[in-house]
Amino acid sequence: MNDVIEIPKMLVIYCTFKCDLSCAHCYTESGPDVEDATVKPEHVKELVDELAGHGLTEVVLEGGEPTLFPDLMEQILEICESHDIKVLVRTNGSWVQDPSRLDPIRRHKNARLELTISQFLGNDDRVIAITDALGDLSERTSIVAYDISGSGMPLGELEKVTGKFQVATAQTYRFGRAVKLPVHQAPRSLIDLPVCRVLGATMTLFPDSTVWACDGFMVRQLQKKRAYSTPLYLGTLGTDSFEDCMDRLRSNLILKLIRTIGHFGVAELAGITIEGHGPKFRRSINLPIMGQHGHKQPASGFEHICEACASIMSSETELQRLQGDPASRARAVDEVERAWELRQRLFTLATA
Repeated sequence: MNDVIEIPKMLVIYCTFKCDLSCAHCYTESGPDVEDATVKPEHVKELVDELAGHGLTEVVLEGGEPTLFPDLMEQILEICESHDIKVLVRTNGSWVQDPSRLDPIRRHKNARLELTISQFLGNDDRVIAITDALGDLSERTSIVAYDISGSGMPLGELEKVTGKFQVATAQTYRFGRAVKLPVHQAPRSLIDLPVCRVLGATMTLFPDSTVWACDGFMVRQLQKKRAYSTPLYLGTLGTDSFEDCMDRLRSNLILKLIRTIGHFGVAELAGITIEGHGPKFRRSINLPIMGQHGHKQPASGFEHICEACASIMSSETELQRLQGDPASRARAVDEVERAWELRQRLFTLATA
């Protein structure tokens, strides 16, 4: 059962929550009035150095707006380049008036950009100015537009504005400022929600040096609340070492349950009621290849698995009882072992 939780292959770094925009879809609630605290380069180096030896494939720089701190970005890119690790920098294009903020990315060929243009939709001149300012970085840039209206976005029209760039659209999720945006779609059934492929596979570092076992949309909310008793919190660098964080990750029963029987399996075992649904759920094995299969459930009211996870993680009393009560814990461990064995068999059959 020890291999249920793997060493994360992706590291997400929230460089800062300082931003020169206050976008309506921002789940981190970043903006100009947020304090300009940044991650410590020595903590980035500690995580990258340790994870690189275990197959770290990508580092993502988030915000806030990372390009507001080009010296910090330069240091992080150098650390990653020393291990030949690719870096994705997510940016809002506010550097259009000062493209020199992109110089660290130009100097490091292991870095690429993901440009969000949602906040400028309808202002074609601004979008064109931003894409033109990319210059030689155009070949290393992808564009994303969040559907702020909830009514769908015409890709063809967006691509006419962005020229040679292809635009990927993404739905918004109800966290941070985005809770005020229109609902993107009708509520899905529980079993139709996408299986979580992030939890335990991604490690996240925040400016306050806390480390978390997920980069889901709700983790920023947990970090703001200092919800250090939740299973997603792994430690605080400077006080805890990398090995301390990994020990908490490997021994985390709730994460093991989610990786094997899914979020709603955890809800069933812990007796958690979610949005009007009783604690009894038909559930299934969480299979990375086959998706989550099982019986249809009533509409859950969730648009994304992160929303369901947030509801479960907020049920701290039930989760603590599940882990602390000897009989409940024994049952949970048995569930993990049986589900993991079945998962491994099905994985072997699917890949044979």
